[in-house]
Amino acid sequence: MSTTILRSHVAIMLLSNTRSWLSTPLLGRHLLNPAFTAPALREPIDMDPAGLAAYAGRYSSSPQLVITVSPRENCLMMQAAGQMETEIFRVSDTNFFARDSRAVIAFELDPNGTPSALLLYSNGQFRRAARIP
Repeated sequence: MSTTILRSHVAIMLLSNTRSWLSTPLLGRHLLNPAFTAPALREPIDMDPAGLAAYAGRYSSSPQLVITVSPRENCLMMQAAGQMETEIFRVSDTNFFARDSRAVIAFELDPNGTPSALLLYSNGQFRRAARIP
């Protein structure tokens, strides 16, 4: 993916190999004018596969919205019904982020430390999805 931003006879061709173009224009603006804030770089925290597996399951906020979470080597995969599967990466004990969107995901834990709900903040909307037993 590329983007070109023109300003004062200066052009930038910024190439990106991400599935999402969300940060590409922001980075291009910053390169042209450092007064624009560069997009935040979020670094994932490593988690052992057994820890990731604890989050695996299906979560639902309504019959129409079922989110499936499954572990991979160093991240979780999240997929809402009818949507593309996306990688989410851990930034704290219960918080995750998606690189290809601005979604923020958190998990509620029960008193035993088992994930009981998924909290999704995306596109200005907050959704709570309870874990399906």
